[in-house]
Amino acid sequence: MARFNVESELGSMVNSSVNQARSNVVRNRTVRNTVLYILGTLLLFGAAGYLGHLLIRSLPGETPGFWGYLAVLTIVLLLGVWNISILPKAMPSMKADNYMIGTLMTLLIGIIGGIAIFTLSFGPRMLHITDVQELKANVRPLITTVLIFPLPYFINWAYVAYDKIPPKIYKLWKYNPFLQMPDLTEAEFRRTTNVVFVTDIRHGERNTYDIRSFIPDKMNVGDGFQFSLDEHNEDEPTRRIEVRDAKNPNVKTNIFKWHFYVQRPWYRTNLYIDPDRNCRENFLQNGVRIITRRVG
Repeated sequence: MARFNVESELGSMVNSSVNQARSNVVRNRTVRNTVLYILGTLLLFGAAGYLGHLLIRSLPGETPGFWGYLAVLTIVLLLGVWNISILPKAMPSMKADNYMIGTLMTLLIGIIGGIAIFTLSFGPRMLHITDVQELKANVRPLITTVLIFPLPYFINWAYVAYDKIPPKIYKLWKYNPFLQMPDLTEAEFRRTTNVVFVTDIRHGERNTYDIRSFIPDKMNVGDGFQFSLDEHNEDEPTRRIEVRDAKNPNVKTNIFKWHFYVQRPWYRTNLYIDPDRNCRENFLQNGVRIITRRVG
C-alpha cells in the first residue's frame, strides 16, 4: 500500500509539473506568437506553392512554368513586405532596431517557407493528386522563390540606416534677437526670391511646417529666415516656432543654432546653404524648399 501511495504521489507530481510547464508555455506570449507565426508561414507558403502548381497545370501556351513561377515569386515578395510590418507585432520582445535578430528571424521564416513548398511535393494523396511526378516537377522548382523573401527586409534595413545618417553641416546660423531690418530701397525690396522654409514647431518633432517667404535679393538667407520666423510667430501665437531651448534657463546660451540645405534626389548631393549669403549667391531659385534643422 505504501508503495502504491508513493507511485501515485510521484505520478501526481509529474503530471502537475507537466501541466504547469504547458500552461506557462501557452501563456508565454513570445512562444505562442512564434508558434503561430511558424504555422502561418507553413500555410501561406504551402498555399503559394499549390497555387503555382495549379497555374502551371492550367495556363495555356508554351511557357506555363515561367508564368507560374513568376506568380509565386510575386506572392513570396509580397509576403516578404508583409513580414516587415507584422514581425515586430508578432515578436514584441524583439526590439525594432535589433536587425541582427530580425535578419535571423526573417531567414528562418524563409527557410520554413521553403520547407513548406518542398513538403508539398510529398502530399499528393492529401491534395487528391494522382500524378505524383507532375506535382514534384511543378512544385520543387518553386522552392527557389523563397530566396527573394528576405529582400524587402534588407531594403527596409538599408533605408532606415540611410535615413539615420546625419546630414552634413557646413555653416550654422543663430537667431539674433537684436536683428534690424536692413536699409534697402523700395526697388530692392521688390526684387525677391520666393522660397519655402521647411521647419518644425518644436525641436525634435517629426511633423514639418512650411513657411513661404519672399526674400529680397540683397538680403542674406539667414536674415530672411529670421524675419519669416518673427512674422509667423506674431501671426500665429498658438503655433510659435521655438528659437530657444526650453530646457536651458540661461537666456544667453539657450538660443538654437540652425543649418539649411536643399534636399535633392538620392543620386545627387544635397545643396548646403550659407546663411550669410543671399539667394543668388546660394544658387536658389523661385519655389525652392529649404530644409531647416536645429542643432541641439
